[in-house]
Amino acid sequence: MKKVCILCGSNSKLTAEHIFLSSLLKEFNNIENKEKDKLFSFNNRTGWNEFSNIKRAKSLKPIKNICSKCNSEVSTKCDEVFKNFILEMFQYGKNNISLDKLDFPDLNFINEKLIEVKKNSSGDITDESIFYDLIVDYSSKNIVVPLDKLKLQFVKQYICKHAICYFHRSNKEFPEALRSGFLHHDYTKCNLELNFYILPSEFLNYGYHNTSLLEYKSYYKYKIVFSNVLVDIKFSKK
Repeated sequence: MKKVCILCGSNSKLTAEHIFLSSLLKEFNNIENKEKDKLFSFNNRTGWNEFSNIKRAKSLKPIKNICSKCNSEVSTKCDEVFKNFILEMFQYGKNNISLDKLDFPDLNFINEKLIEVKKNSSGDITDESIFYDLIVDYSSKNIVVPLDKLKLQFVKQYICKHAICYFHRSNKEFPEALRSGFLHHDYTKCNLELNFYILPSEFLNYGYHNTSLLEYKSYYKYKIVFSNVLVDIKFSKK
């Protein structure tokens, strides 16, 4: 059976998708090489510690599952808008968002919370995913880069594409309403909600990117992390 495009359903020739924008990762690498700032990663025993040989997250292996029209013509604008938005958030956070400017819990509290959540969790949960939940709980929403309605539409379009690709790679059935968001900018069917947060500059990690998906009775909670920028997403299961 011939494979079809996961975004539009056409049987046109398929091209490769990366999920994480390769152009965005290259930008982070360029910034890091120029600035030579310190890198950080989370350690459950000692809190946030500097170490020189950080394990860099690499682009996922490309998979041919998107037609050329969806991967280029339809995606070009939303990819560019999302990349620029994240880079602006990144630069602002690096220069302006630090622990002393946020009502953020100390490391002892974080470690205690990690132990508590892991003890009461029946699933496989990571230190990083718990920490990002704490970011959401204790940080105010930091939409610090001007984002007009038109740009927001393209950011939402990119999120829909990203989520569909993640579901596909995870062998999960994705909500059809996400397709309407990507193809037609119709975000009402999936009840898409977005919040943006910036991690304090002390936790800056140029090479880090991650995705997590939690399923609830009627909706999904979806998180995407690009270095110091966290996108907190919610959409319905319809």
